[in-house]
Amino acid sequence: LNIGQPDILTPLEFFEAIHLYKEKVLAYGPSNGYPEMRESLMHYYHRNGYTHLTSDDIMVTTAGSEAVIFAIAFEAK
Repeated sequence: LNIGQPDILTPLEFFEAIHLYKEKVLAYGPSNGYPEMRESLMHYYHRNGYTHLTSDDIMVTTAGSEAVIFAIAFEAK
């Protein structure tokens, strides 16, 4: 697995946001995803019939390689 190069144009809003960003450090987010995002996904899955899932069952990764590593490294509940 390797880092892929995008084949679509980067949205202009991304570059505008970078230009307006004033923080001195761009910190990494949590490896398994922001809790608010995981909670939102849990509610989405609940609305679609997967009511047994909790936000702890969900991981949001930044790349496919990271997702595969996590899937291999963590035991299923």
